[in-house]
Amino acid sequence: LEELSRANGDPTLQIVDTGEPGYAQRASEIFHRDGYVAVGPSMTPAQLTALQTKAFAVAANIVSLDRHGGQKGVGRFMFGGPCSFSGSQMHEPEFAMMADLPVVDEVLTAIWGGNTGFHCTGSGGDIAMPGSEYQPLHSDSSTAPHKPVHDTAGRVVDFVLEDPQLEWSERDRPCSSIVVDFAAVDLTWENGPIRFVKGTQNSHATIPSLADEPHTWKTATVCPAPA
Repeated sequence: LEELSRANGDPTLQIVDTGEPGYAQRASEIFHRDGYVAVGPSMTPAQLTALQTKAFAVAANIVSLDRHGGQKGVGRFMFGGPCSFSGSQMHEPEFAMMADLPVVDEVLTAIWGGNTGFHCTGSGGDIAMPGSEYQPLHSDSSTAPHKPVHDTAGRVVDFVLEDPQLEWSERDRPCSSIVVDFAAVDLTWENGPIRFVKGTQNSHATIPSLADEPHTWKTATVCPAPA
């Protein structure tokens, strides 16, 4: 705990203020540089309170049904995935609300160069209980050689192999999907804040195991940051 209190968090973390003019373009620049960006606030106080109330209730129900000590490691659970019959929480209005926030729309539109044709595919999230363990690093993109298959409406419905020699991958393409994480509580050095390793979004290097990660990667967390 002493080490975490001293080193956990990113001292260079920039939180783009959505009250400032040009915030969406600034967020886009940071996103393309680092692979992620912290932005806030995105909700009204009433929306945040509603989300917190619902999230705490859903989390309590998920944890109460657990028989294994965690779903993503000790003390770690998901709002979506196998913890929901639909794999999502979009049936809850408080979660669905996050898919239609003006701040999110503006930032995503800026990142995608003015393209407004994107759509939401679900709403999940992570739960870190007291005493939870580190979640090993992973990537939401793939280094597998594949290309998207679209339906008649232009939606991506599948991926097929295209380059067996692994000469290029999804990480060599312009970003095609973005995960938007919302902090339901203030992120601090001690409550399991999410972590990102800056500049690795286009890397083809194998992601190291938790035991082999550099110490600086283990403390590359998004904190302090307000809900």
